[in-house]
Amino acid sequence: GEVLIPITEDLVRKMVTEGLITEDQLAVAQVSCQNLGTDLERILVSKGFVSQDQLLSFLARSLSIPYVHLKKGSVQPELVQKVPFHLARRYHLIPLRQEGKTLIVAMADPLNRFALDDIRAATHAEIKPVLAAAVEIDHLIDHYYASHQVRKEKSLEPSESLGEAMEYFGEDSFEIGGEKLAEIATGPKIIQTVNQMILEANREN
Repeated sequence: GEVLIPITEDLVRKMVTEGLITEDQLAVAQVSCQNLGTDLERILVSKGFVSQDQLLSFLARSLSIPYVHLKKGSVQPELVQKVPFHLARRYHLIPLRQEGKTLIVAMADPLNRFALDDIRAATHAEIKPVLAAAVEIDHLIDHYYASHQVRKEKSLEPSESLGEAMEYFGEDSFEIGGEKLAEIATGPKIIQTVNQMILEANREN
């Protein structure tokens, strides 16, 4: 699994002073980073110097962001439709619950300002991010968005499928011969093609 929060030099030093890693482990990891061109956090986990759970817990504590372990019961299913699939997938995030006007969203990188701005614009809600493992978020995205899309698909008239699919997945997801579907007139052939794409995507999930 990936840790998507960038680790600053201050956080690295704090990991050493708190005893999460040793000076020697840090030195080894830094050499590997230079040789492999890989992020420090990935090296620390892959070499077994720290577990992903330990690292995420440390980052959450240091950044004063709640850290949650996700399971299927963590998500209120009706909230999934508030966040478009393409945003959930791109930023590794999923809405968990609503508290008043605030939407609690699990994110692999709660510091990503672009992600926060995009979700705020899409949901018209205040966003409270919490940290979760990217792999756990992605599993829930696969589960909830696939089942939600199947339900939507059954309720759609064929003529509605193209617009709904584009809104759901994002217009940039659909191209035919290099042209975005948003720029192509919708005819029976196009609708049939999109319906087929949706069915194949659901089969893969």
